[in-house]
Formats: sequence, structure tokens, C-alpha cells
Amino acid sequence: MNSQGRDDDEAQAPVAMSGCVAEALTFANITQVDMARHLTESLQRGIDRAAVNKLVSGKRHLAADDMFEIARLTGFALPQIQ
Repeated sequence: MNSQGRDDDEAQAPVAMSGCVAEALTFANITQVDMARHLTESLQRGIDRAAVNKLVSGKRHLAADDMFEIARLTGFALPQIQ
């Protein structure tokens, strides 16, 4: 347990997922702006470059629909949640 009362694996999850978003951007050779535009259109909610940047940095929670759409857009296989 860490100081926030979570297991260390659980505490590292946002950082690990954010790394995957960054890898997906690199893999697909797209910008945060491109990803934001695509997510806004496909998910029909406002997602700007700053929101994508927060996903990449781990400061924003990665929702399941975000994760699936990022994988579809980039062709990058995001890790499965156990």
C-alpha cells in the first residue's frame, strides 16, 4: 500500500495508460491536435488538445470509450485491463 491507501500497481495504472496514449500517438504518427479532432468527432463530445495532453501526462482519466477509439484511430493495441 502507498500513502494514498492503494496498492502500488493501482497507483501506477494512470501513468502506465498515459504512456500507452503517447506510444499510440507516435505509432500512428499523429499529433495531439489530430487525436483531439478525431475523438471529438467520433465520441461526439468536446475533446481539445489540452485534454489529450492531460491523457498523455496521466492528469486525466482515460475512459473506456476513449481507449477503444484511440486504439481504432491509431491501430495501436492498448493493454488489456485485468
